[in-house]
Amino acid sequence: MFKYKIYDLKIISNISLSDIEEYNFDSKEDIKIIANQYNNAKEIVKDSFIIKNDIFELVIKDIGIFNIVENNLNIYYFKETRNEEISLYILGTCIGYFLYKNNYLPLHGSSIYTDKGAVFFIGDSGYGKSTILNLFIKKNYKMISDDVIALKKINNEIIVFPSFPRSKIWKDTANKLDIEVDNLKQIYKRLDKFSYPIPKNLFFNSTTKPYIIYELLHYDIDKVIIEEVKNKFEIVKRLYKNTYRLTLMNNLKKNKLQFDIITKISNFIKFKKIYRPKNYNCIDELVILIEKDFLSD
Repeated sequence: MFKYKIYDLKIISNISLSDIEEYNFDSKEDIKIIANQYNNAKEIVKDSFIIKNDIFELVIKDIGIFNIVENNLNIYYFKETRNEEISLYILGTCIGYFLYKNNYLPLHGSSIYTDKGAVFFIGDSGYGKSTILNLFIKKNYKMISDDVIALKKINNEIIVFPSFPRSKIWKDTANKLDIEVDNLKQIYKRLDKFSYPIPKNLFFNSTTKPYIIYELLHYDIDKVIIEEVKNKFEIVKRLYKNTYRLTLMNNLKKNKLQFDIITKISNFIKFKKIYRPKNYNCIDELVILIEKDFLSD
């Protein structure tokens, strides 16, 4: 069995997680993963997702079936499915389910560490969160997480937990960063996206506190605008919108958990909206503007 620790959740698994380093522990696991080959892949003709009460079943027609019962994640993968594709869904929707179950609040975003605390980049898919993260890593900032930011309320404080030293990177971003994709693993055969291991010295493997949140937005404007949001109700509304997989939260009845955490954050967090032109391609310039903004705050 392989052993891992992700967002402080201890995992044992009979399959390896792509590009994730093992972590040894002696205590009881929080998640147990058992994967077996499924030989009737032709029966699966479409994707589906069922979550109701104690039922969790995610079916991806060319990948496999992911079923959660209590703390057990049972996976039935198809013969031609690659490990990277199984790992994609384990570390995405499935880990999101377990985060909620263990009283974490996941936000859809990426984060880096600064001396003042964690800087978040949130927003809809395709808005550049992972690209911005990787450009900050190139500038020697330490990564906390990519895609999912995990928060937990401990002793009346909001704590940010690290994920794992791996990012997802598009081919054009890799080219911009002089990263050779031939040396990387493609995370999903349908996408030109790759698993990018982050060096240990550029991963912040400890807890910290939230400092500032940037929400990325596309608008029909001709220049980048960074605007601070000071209204607490508006901050709560924006954090609600960017909570990871609201369907999971609602079905696990974690609405009070979400409300407690985001209202607590709204009392102290700096929250800024970044409006950028829809066809804006100067991500390097955007990173410089963001860095200048949070260093001067």
